[in-house]
Amino acid sequence: MAWTVTASHWTIGQLTMVYMLTFDVGIGRFAHCIAGSGEILSAVVAGTVSIAEYLHWLMPATLGNICGGVLMVSLLNYAQVKTL
Repeated sequence: MAWTVTASHWTIGQLTMVYMLTFDVGIGRFAHCIAGSGEILSAVVAGTVSIAEYLHWLMPATLGNICGGVLMVSLLNYAQVKTL
């Protein structure tokens, strides 16, 4: 998100990008390694989830965030420079 927000020169464009990317993660029910960690770590502290289960969730969530982020940024950057 940071790359796409800084690519926009106007505040409305930045707000739109934040909304669209957050909407995509929410509507797609994708796991987010940072946003979800707060919820899962609170379950670890409460004793309902083990550290191993947290790490088992964290690894694919982080890899998915990396792949999805790179794909989205690549497509958006390509769309900006593509000639019609």
